[in-house]
Amino acid sequence: MDKLAAEGVILDNYYVQPICSPTRSALLSGRYPIHTGLQHGVIRPDEPYGLPLNFTTLPQKLKKAGYATHMVGKWHLGFYEWPYTPTYRGFDSFYGFYTGAEDHFKHDRNGITDLHDNKEPVKDKGGVYSARLYAKQAQSVILSHNASSPLFLYLPFQNVHGPTQAPDEYVAKYSFIDDLKRRQYAAMVDIVDEAIGNVTQAMQQAG
Repeated sequence: MDKLAAEGVILDNYYVQPICSPTRSALLSGRYPIHTGLQHGVIRPDEPYGLPLNFTTLPQKLKKAGYATHMVGKWHLGFYEWPYTPTYRGFDSFYGFYTGAEDHFKHDRNGITDLHDNKEPVKDKGGVYSARLYAKQAQSVILSHNASSPLFLYLPFQNVHGPTQAPDEYVAKYSFIDDLKRRQYAAMVDIVDEAIGNVTQAMQQAG
């Protein structure tokens, strides 16, 4: 992650709220959360609202500038009607989940699958850890992209968001940490760092 930041662009004037949906709304709309109506907290799975449709999003702007726009990972800006979902908000494709706090292995919340390939639910990835799943999809997007047009890939990983889960082999690397939750958290940071490295390699391979 440090290497990617050092070779990329670091946002040093980006004001956020320390919680999910408000910050995502600010990043994608360019507006303070108080102006998007999402300043209060996260959007719950059963709440009928999202990022207001009158706001132009970053991917919508980039599409007008000729970019191919893709999203892999966590949305959490509303999904109660199709117009609030990623492929209606400027993304050419979407692979990920709509809400928050999904199981990293089962890709569900409260027993309901929340993993989608564009509009279609994905039900055959149970057991595949989310960071690996999203990294692989991001690599596919990058390597299949036609370089004749610029690419914008929005990749909000699920890590290191609760529930605190990681593959056993990564947790075992941190056996020197006494507290189990802290071991799991360290493992989650480790695996997302690895995933970002794999995505970066795909970018280098694609040129």
